[in-house]
Parts: sequence; structure tokens; C-alpha cells
Amino acid sequence: MRTYRRYAFPSLARIRAASEQLGGFTAPDEVDLLSEQLHVPPAAELLEEARQAGYEEGFAAGERVGAEGARRDVRSGFDALVAPVDALVRGFQRVQEAYRAKVRSEVAELVGDVARQVARAELETRPERILAFVDEAVGTLTKPPESVSVRLNPADYARLAEAAPDRAQGWQLVPDDRLEPGECRVRADDIEMDAGCGQRLVACIERITSQLAHAHADDSDGVPA
Repeated sequence: MRTYRRYAFPSLARIRAASEQLGGFTAPDEVDLLSEQLHVPPAAELLEEARQAGYEEGFAAGERVGAEGARRDVRSGFDALVAPVDALVRGFQRVQEAYRAKVRSEVAELVGDVARQVARAELETRPERILAFVDEAVGTLTKPPESVSVRLNPADYARLAEAAPDRAQGWQLVPDDRLEPGECRVRADDIEMDAGCGQRLVACIERITSQLAHAHADDSDGVPA
């Protein structure tokens, strides 16, 4: 079994005596030793340090919150300023598009009016052009018809009979006052076809309108947003 030897700390008097022998060193008393060992700061200093640390931490947190709030306010204010401008731009674009659509419609209508006048003048001076339309319509059939009759405006009928009587006799022409000048209907056996100027003008106007729309789309693609 292990045995332990009792140890006793030397007395303070012996420590002081030994220090005097080593050069006149004066040992501090117990209070000084404890004060130097622990060095506990006064309560007021602790409070001041805590107050300063709390102030700095609170200031930093408040600065972050304030900066974020300022950014939100700036964004909100900017959005409030931009919204009316965006609405104005969109309204202007709608007005511009409506104006362009109106211009395209007016141009197509003007072209149609001019084309009708040109066609009417052409048929008045060259009424045999109607028979060319008839030939074209009959030529689209898969087989030659056994009988063909052509209904046309009475004025066109009279001019055609006068200008090209030989060709007029080759077709069964029927005056029909329900048809406008330049219009004619071809009946080949059981098939009836529109061989007049009206459907040609409609197709021409549709083609012009489509070309104007495509031109506008190309111009819009080239304009930066």
C-alpha cells in the first residue's frame, strides 16, 4: 500500500526572511498578491466597456437596417417614377400602331380604287379583255366543257358585241344587269366560275396589305427597344 508524506507550505515570515537575504526584496502582502493576480477592474469601467460595445453593435445593426430601408425606398420611388413613363410609352406605341394600321388600310383602299378605275377604263377601251378572263377561267378545268355560257353586265355586253363581234359569237353571252361593269360569271357544264375583275382586285388588295404588314414588321424588328 502506497504511503503519502504530509506537505506544509512555508510561513510568510520565512518567505520574507529569504527574500531579504536575496537582495532586500520586499515580499508583497497577501492583499497585494491577490490584487495583482486577479486584477479585477472596477465596476464603472466594466459598465463603460459594455455600454460602448453595445453602442457600436447597435450602431452597426441600425446602419445595416437603415441602408436596406433606404434601398427599398429608392427602389419604390424609382418604380413610382418609372410606372407613368412606361404607361405613356405603351400608350404611344398603341397609338402609333393604330395609326400605321390605318395608313396601311387607307393605302390598300386607295390602291383598290385606282385599280378599279384602271380596270374599268381598260374594259371600256378594250372590252375583249373580258373574253380573255373567260378563256383563263375555262383553261383551269381538267377537261374541255361541252357547253359554256357567260353572263356579264349589259354595257360590257354591248361594247363587246360592237368591238369584237366575231369573238363574241364564239361564246354564249348573256346580259345580266345584276352584275357590275367588269364582272362576269362563266358556267361550264355544271361548274360556275367568277371570271370578273372583282375577285382579282380583292386578291390584289389582300396581297398589297400583306406586303405592307410584312414591311412594317421588318421595320419594327430593326428598331431597338
